[in-house]
Amino acid sequence: MSNRKNKAPTILDVADLAGVSVGSVSRYLNGEQLRKKNRESIAAAIEKLSYSRNTSAANIRRKSSGFIGFLLPSFDEFHTGVLEEIVNQFTPKGYVVLPFSHGDQGSFLKGALEYFKAQKVDAIIASGDLGFFKSMDILQDIDVPLILYSNDIQGMNVDRVLIDDRKASKHAVKYMIEMGHTNIAILTGDLNDSTAIDRKRGYDEALASAELTEISAHNAAGNGWHTHHGYIGTLDLYKGENKPTAIFASNYFLALGAVQALEELNLKIPNDVSIISFGDASFLPFVTGGITAVSFSAKEIGRHICDFALSRITDQSAKSSRTYIHQPSLVVRNSVSRPK
Repeated sequence: MSNRKNKAPTILDVADLAGVSVGSVSRYLNGEQLRKKNRESIAAAIEKLSYSRNTSAANIRRKSSGFIGFLLPSFDEFHTGVLEEIVNQFTPKGYVVLPFSHGDQGSFLKGALEYFKAQKVDAIIASGDLGFFKSMDILQDIDVPLILYSNDIQGMNVDRVLIDDRKASKHAVKYMIEMGHTNIAILTGDLNDSTAIDRKRGYDEALASAELTEISAHNAAGNGWHTHHGYIGTLDLYKGENKPTAIFASNYFLALGAVQALEELNLKIPNDVSIISFGDASFLPFVTGGITAVSFSAKEIGRHICDFALSRITDQSAKSSRTYIHQPSLVVRNSVSRPK
């Protein structure tokens, strides 16, 4: 209790005491129109708390709504990790983050963008899924900073926070090759997405550097991001006589689907088949003795997204387009061994 008394009041405290949203407080501080009752409540709360705007809030451009729009394809471990860091970064600065999962549905995405436009969000943060192409006219009308992460969309003058998918995939597949594997398959993501394309490219480059292109050129399946794509793709890979000794899965959902299919085929990991997942989830250390995975930090990605967004909001003179490339690491566990 004593710590709260010694702590300088924030815009969140003002909103809580006044019984209004943070966005209403932000609009009041920026001189925008509010209902008389809300204005009086906010003014009374400010006086009671002796609240004064901090430097960061004072530098925010006039007519700030106090809202940040966040678009993600699903509430999986990676995207919610990014969202958590964005909330942690923006909340102390007086912003409210509005998350929306569009589930790769173009109609949902359009509705979310229209809602963000109505709320006059100060910035939009989004995974660059192809559904954006169906809503480009709305994006242009919103005219606020847009920061893309994970997937990229070419030809847009926006900031980007991306993962070095190609390099990390090449490193992971090279590790399998160094362990003696020559017949390596890949479960690809949706090859309309930049992440899937770059992860497949890294796989291809690793095989080419080891002169294994001819052997493994046909060992691709999946073409989607969900568990059932990995499951069906793995069953397809083992239908013929050319059975891979190793599988590189383009995300951890594909890896889980592969684990299920291999179990049904009575193939043991890693004795019969080695596997690596692009993306490390909290449960992977406990699957089949531990799945080797390409690991990247949702927290670091979220932090760079916030840095880009805040600099756009507070400084309109920032250079036209910036890109941060996150470098993952390979976490070696027990799912890769030398082929029998």
